[in-house]
Amino acid sequence: MVPMRLGDGSRVSLKLVATVEGERGYESALLPAWLLVDHTTSGLVPQIMVSAKPGTDDAELSRTLSALAQQQPGLQVADLETLTAVHAKQDETQTWMSYLLLGMVVGYATIALVNTQVLSTAERRREFMLQRLIGSTHKQVLQMVAVEAVLVAVAGIVLGVLVAGDGAADTR
Repeated sequence: MVPMRLGDGSRVSLKLVATVEGERGYESALLPAWLLVDHTTSGLVPQIMVSAKPGTDDAELSRTLSALAQQQPGLQVADLETLTAVHAKQDETQTWMSYLLLGMVVGYATIALVNTQVLSTAERRREFMLQRLIGSTHKQVLQMVAVEAVLVAVAGIVLGVLVAGDGAADTR
């Protein structure tokens, strides 16, 4: 028995009758339509997969399902290739949305980093003037600031990679 929470928050305990190999990260549960229909917003099952018994004529099955689709508004009949293409298109859209979100996060982090560097540099003006007074050249002060910025960036990148690597290891 497997405890599950359905889309409307209802909890049910279902008997596991089979497992199906799937791509990691895209795990799915196949449930009977009669169980799900009461737990959907529309009261309709969004997708029904039909498997023919051995010896069934595929053309006849397709004609029967197409006739049923004409009688029911909104019902569509599609073969496995069409379903696979639709899912591939949805996956592609989700991938681009993830890239867009990642780009926004990286952009925000970059702006925050630049702001922090600018503020910290502005607060250190007295320190830089003191270094100039004790004999450092303008070029030496700029080199020191550049080295500090590179060290901070490298430390941030190393820590970021370690955190990301640890997060990726946790998903395995």
